[in-house]
Amino acid sequence: DDDEDEDDDELLMEEVLEEEWESSSSSSSNETSTSPSESSSSSSESEKLLNEKWTLTQGVARGDLDHEMDVAKVEEWIEAIPPDGAAIVRTEMLSVDAFARTKARAATPGEALPAMGVGVVERSTVSSLRPGARVVGQLGAQKYATVFYDTLNDKPLGGVSQLLKNVNPKLALGLCGASTGLAAYLAVHRASNFRKKDVVVVTAAHTAMGAIASKLFRRAGAKLCIGLAPGKDLCDRLVALDVVDVAVDTLLENEALAKSLDDALVPDDKVDLVFDCGGRGFDFLLLDRLNRGARVLVCAPSIREDDDDRNRDLVGAYDDLAEKSVSLLGFHWIDYLGAVPVAVAAMLVLHVRGGLAGCEGEEFDFDHFPIALAALVDTAFDKNFAPFLSDKQTASLNAARSFARTRLGQIFIDLRPPTTNPHKS
Repeated sequence: DDDEDEDDDELLMEEVLEEEWESSSSSSSNETSTSPSESSSSSSESEKLLNEKWTLTQGVARGDLDHEMDVAKVEEWIEAIPPDGAAIVRTEMLSVDAFARTKARAATPGEALPAMGVGVVERSTVSSLRPGARVVGQLGAQKYATVFYDTLNDKPLGGVSQLLKNVNPKLALGLCGASTGLAAYLAVHRASNFRKKDVVVVTAAHTAMGAIASKLFRRAGAKLCIGLAPGKDLCDRLVALDVVDVAVDTLLENEALAKSLDDALVPDDKVDLVFDCGGRGFDFLLLDRLNRGARVLVCAPSIREDDDDRNRDLVGAYDDLAEKSVSLLGFHWIDYLGAVPVAVAAMLVLHVRGGLAGCEGEEFDFDHFPIALAALVDTAFDKNFAPFLSDKQTASLNAARSFARTRLGQIFIDLRPPTTNPHKS
C-alpha cells in the first residue's frame, strides 16, 4: 500500500480498537460487584458439572488418526466451583485446523484432544476474570475447560486470553486465531523478510494459515504468489477464489511438477521467498528455481518420518541452499508475542475493510468433532467405517472433507444452543 493507504489503515485501526474498547468497558461497567467466589457459590446449584470431551483411547503412532478406533467421547463429573486461581469456561465454539490436526497425534490418552476455542466463563475464583467474560485459547475438545491463572502476574496460563466483546467466535478463531490468521500475519510481516515485488511460493496454500498468508503476501505487494496444494480441483478453486495468482498441484510426479512450476513462473523470474507451512513442504524441485539470496521460512516440519528417500533428498537440498546463499529460517508465532496486539489490530482492520476473507467455514455440532478432525488428517476413515455411519454422519464427513480442501481448511464445531445460532441445522 502507498503511504496514504497506510495512514487510512492506521486511523481505521484506531477507530476499531476504540469501538471495541468502549463496548468492552461499557459491558464491564454494567456488571454487578459480586465477587467471583460469591457468584460461583450462589450460581452453583450442585457441586458437580457433567463434562463431555473427545479423547484418544490409545497413542497414535502412525500418521493417520482413526476416528472409530483411536477416538472416543467420554463423560466425567467435574467440580462446579474451580480451585483458587482458576475459572471454569463453557466452550462455545472450537476450531478444527492445522493446530488440532498436529497436536492430536501427540495428545495424551484420557485428556481432551487439543483444540483452539472460544468460551464463556461460568465460575471463577480470579478477581480479574468474572463470570460472563469471554475467552479464546486452547480449551480442548470438551464442553467445560478449567483455565488456570498466574495470579502473581494476573494473566491466564495455557495460551488463553480474554476476548473483545464484539469479536465473534469465527473471527477470533479464523483471522485472529493464533494458529491461523495471526500466525500468517506474523510470518508475512515479521519473520519472512518479505520485500515488495518478491516472487513467493506458499506450500499448503489450501490450509487456513497458508491461504491467509497467500492473501497477505499479495496485498503487501508480491509480484507473484504461487500456491502449492494437493489436487487439480483444489488448485483450480484457489485460483478461482483469488487466493493465489497461480496454483501448482503437488500430487503430480516430479517431472510434471517441475514443468508446472516452470509454467507458473514468469520467464527469467525465479523465487525470492518460500513460506513452508506444511503439505508436501519445501521441495528440492524448487532449488533450481530460487534466486541467489532467497529466503525459505519453515513453519511446519518438512521431514517425514516414514519417507527415508525424501529425507535424504531434503538433507542434500539444505546443503545446496547454503551454496546458493539462501537463508533458511525457522518460524513459530509464539516467538513474536510482542507483536500479537499489532497483528490482532491489523487483522481486525482488514476484516472491517473487507480486504481479507477468513471467517467462512462449515459448522458442525460437538458429536462431529472427530469426523471433522479425520477429514483434516486425511484418513481412509470413510472407506473403512462407512457401514457404521448414519446418513447424517456420512453427509457431515463428506461436507467436512470437501471444506477441508477449500482455501481455508478450517472447520468450526459449534457448541452454542440452537437458539443462539438459528441457522444451525
